[in-house]
Amino acid sequence: MFSNIDAARNAPLRATRMKQIESDRASRKVEVATEEEYLARKGFVFMGSDDPGLHRSSNRISDKKRKRQAAVQAKKTAEFNEQRAKLRREYRDKLARGEIRSPSREETLRRIAEGHSDNESVRAARRLLEKRAARLREQNG
Repeated sequence: MFSNIDAARNAPLRATRMKQIESDRASRKVEVATEEEYLARKGFVFMGSDDPGLHRSSNRISDKKRKRQAAVQAKKTAEFNEQRAKLRREYRDKLARGEIRSPSREETLRRIAEGHSDNESVRAARRLLEKRAARLREQNG
């Protein structure tokens, strides 16, 4: 059992250690990304497994060859989806460990607002950011 004397003696060491931990956290940059952005950086964009050649309608391809192509594509798609699931788990694990974080609502709106003004979602994000800025100005006087 520790006495109050031991606790008082170790207090400066604990305070020093806490400062080290805080500075380590501050110096470590945390990546900000949504799950889809993380998957895209790893090369697994949403529809990356689809083969456009299978969509064309050609009467010259035999049924046997078409079935073989479909089987090969199904295998590729299954492997692709497995890898995406693995990366999704990795993303969630990194979120839990604090190595990565998902963007806040404000960050998401700012990213969207940087888009082309013809896009309705861009205009909506800009309106929301303007309203928030006006509300902050009003609160701060």
